[in-house]
Amino acid sequence: MGGVGYRRKHPGRAGMRCRWSPTSILRRLERAQIVSRIEANGAQADLLEMDIELFPFAPFARRVREFRSNLTSYDARYVAPAEAMDCPLLTLDRKLSRTPGPKCAFIVPAQPRPAGLFDGLSARAAP
Repeated sequence: MGGVGYRRKHPGRAGMRCRWSPTSILRRLERAQIVSRIEANGAQADLLEMDIELFPFAPFARRVREFRSNLTSYDARYVAPAEAMDCPLLTLDRKLSRTPGPKCAFIVPAQPRPAGLFDGLSARAAP
């Protein structure tokens, strides 16, 4: 399931917020001097060039609300569309992938993120 080949077979789909959240994360990484301005600008440009089908929130609002006992609304906004489209959710959040309730599959990295990579950032930005 490597990189470009996987993306060709499985076009990206995401909520409208999928471009805002990484932009916020890039800002935090740059301010913490974890990445340079050049790296952050390059990552932002790559993000904007990604072929991602964006979808609105309203069609999934009811399911997001149903998750209120197990998931934050933030997490549920990603899980509900994955369920509806019968596709896996790619995430770095191992805890989310183990939460009872979601009917979608999860794809998480084989290795945990490097220690210190997101130190000092909010848990939501880098689970």
